[in-house]
Amino acid sequence: MGRQRVGVEELLRVPFPLPDEMPNSHRCWQIVEEINRIVTSAATKASEVLSDREGLVRITSGAIEGLINEYFDILPLEKTLIEDTELVIIPSVRPTRKRQIVPTIEPSKEKQRGAYTKQLCDTLNGWAKSGPFSVQGYAMASAQLGIGVAVLQKVRTDAALNMPQENLTDLLPALERLRKVTSKKLNTFELIRGAKVFDRDRLYLVKPISQRFWTQTAALNDADEIAGTILMHTPQRVAW
Repeated sequence: MGRQRVGVEELLRVPFPLPDEMPNSHRCWQIVEEINRIVTSAATKASEVLSDREGLVRITSGAIEGLINEYFDILPLEKTLIEDTELVIIPSVRPTRKRQIVPTIEPSKEKQRGAYTKQLCDTLNGWAKSGPFSVQGYAMASAQLGIGVAVLQKVRTDAALNMPQENLTDLLPALERLRKVTSKKLNTFELIRGAKVFDRDRLYLVKPISQRFWTQTAALNDADEIAGTILMHTPQRVAW
């Protein structure tokens, strides 16, 4: 947070769990030796004339990434949090003159919203995989309104959900549906960004279109909040 660069000697002073301090020290020593072999081999190739150093770095990083994850016992969901931090959070915390774009407030893309919805559904279905129902969903958004809506629906596991194409004509009916549902329950409707509205077998999540609301981390947090809401309410109030 204080400055943009860290020296190698400073990095080496950071506390690091040595293999003997890990639960499976034997396997960790094997990982260290394997990484050492890969990096040493890459360094030798990089010293050759006309070597593709950028390509070597890319290949070597890919080869040791899985080993590093195994060394630190990083779970797939934890890896998701790390990737969001690296690709979205860190560039947003310290923008530079050359990189003035702040990813967290940039509009999300259709692909990112689709990945968010898939992660959200997969997480919820993973927690209730023994039941006859599953959750499927899709997302819609409007750059003009600055709003996105993720629609989740409870269906039988063997059923397929008809997912509309993402466009403004799909979003407006969804917002109108939310207006009708909330006006019946609350006698008023105000478009609250970040609201979650249950309507029979559907759940509507109204979110700003900014990327930080559609990351994989946001999907995990929303899944946790949805599951908590379902468990805290009676079946009469939430039909999930």
